[in-house]
Amino acid sequence: MTSNFYFRQETNLIEALSVGATMVIKLIAYVVVNFKAFISILAFLDDVLGYLGSKVNFPELSFRLVCSYVFMPLAAMIGVDWADSRVVGALIGKKDLSAILATYLLCGFGSIPALGVNLGALTSDARPPLRLRASHRARDGQRKHRLIHNRLRRSVIYDWVQNILWKWKYNVKGYFPLPILGTLPFQLSNPTPDGERSRINRFGKIYGGSLGMINIINVCDIDILKKILVKDHADFQNRFTLPGVYEPPPSDATLLALKDSEWKRVRSILTPSFSAAKLKMMTTNINHVSEILARGLLENARSRSTIDPKDIYGCFTMDVIARTAFGIETNSYKNPDDPFIAHGKRVFSSPVFNPVIILMMIFPRLGPFLTRLLKYSMFFPTNSLEFFIDVSKQIIEQRKTDITTGRVDLLQLMLNSEHDVHKSLSVNEIVSQSFIVFVAGYETTATLLTYASYVLATNPDVQNTLQEEIDRHIPRDCKEIIYEKVMELPYLDQFIHETLRMYPPVTA
Repeated sequence: MTSNFYFRQETNLIEALSVGATMVIKLIAYVVVNFKAFISILAFLDDVLGYLGSKVNFPELSFRLVCSYVFMPLAAMIGVDWADSRVVGALIGKKDLSAILATYLLCGFGSIPALGVNLGALTSDARPPLRLRASHRARDGQRKHRLIHNRLRRSVIYDWVQNILWKWKYNVKGYFPLPILGTLPFQLSNPTPDGERSRINRFGKIYGGSLGMINIINVCDIDILKKILVKDHADFQNRFTLPGVYEPPPSDATLLALKDSEWKRVRSILTPSFSAAKLKMMTTNINHVSEILARGLLENARSRSTIDPKDIYGCFTMDVIARTAFGIETNSYKNPDDPFIAHGKRVFSSPVFNPVIILMMIFPRLGPFLTRLLKYSMFFPTNSLEFFIDVSKQIIEQRKTDITTGRVDLLQLMLNSEHDVHKSLSVNEIVSQSFIVFVAGYETTATLLTYASYVLATNPDVQNTLQEEIDRHIPRDCKEIIYEKVMELPYLDQFIHETLRMYPPVTA
């Protein structure tokens, strides 16, 4: 890459001073004019928002309020705790909170009018100082940046207007949607059950909102919920997903991503795989891993060492899923460096805060565009996803060539469905379902077992009652616990359900 610089040459000191003074006077004039222009624009926007707020019973709506919420994710992205992000956003959007802060920001370059001065004054006299022969990669990068910028600019205005029109057209009660963030800040400000009750008392049992720029309706009426979930389930069978999130494989063919007839077809094939008869066949694999867990806990008890139940149950869950879903024998407790274990842990160590996901929530129409442009996996590391895809495909090829393995796992049960032409899964669908079982089962099961241990440790009477029931139905000299015996333990079933009620691993 070569650069040619062009400078204006002054012939003497007087000419240089004259040119410099002229540029300074021009810059000062631009500063004054642009500052007044931006102040006028902000005052106009503030009046417009105040008028709209008065029409929808939200008189607090103002440009400064919008700024306080708009800058919340920006504050979080630079490392501020989410609990304090709203305060930081308010500091940026509102200049009257502190006289010192206001003086500094308004006189410096921290305020929005000052940004207008920069844009107006500095860019107006801008001349290209150099001519570059950019490479193809640089031009591609510039083209991508322009595409993203244009899409963002159009999406912000279009989606916000659509949110407002949707609210007025259908007479939807709820908070007035803010630009970019929608009603998300109002809901995050009080996400507790008490906050939900206050919203129900204010707007009724059916009220609307927007997740970023996605319109949603919250239904809290039990009779309507019964109709949606039972009677009219055929009309509400699709799961809500952000556009583009599930496009990268193996997420694209999971039950979470499939819609309508495709979801129904795959679900009808998978349902028999989780029947009581099939679960009985997998009991041996689960018992083998349970013995490893029991030996590890016994060793820790004898040595009186401190343990982290979440880590131990995480190893147990990882081994169970590896055997029952993929047919792979692992020992996470003794061999944590196994590639399957290492990539599995990487999948679940991904950061929860994902700027791309937040961007797609705010601009939902950009989801497919961002996914294809960035080739970005939304939730998990790309190399770990590729590892699971390759391993699954290798196992599938081995099973197809060697039909006498006698394996009983989810992967084999899905392969057996290929014998029925009308009820067969493609290789991509098989890989996707195996992966989603791994993702859905690991964290939830390990968390449940951890809380179950905590409840037993803090409630000795419950522990004694449960132990007595197990001793009555399963003798201590029993070599293998069978499926039927476990189903004869009603108190154990009640204990698990109560633990899930008190400490749910996931929330809807």
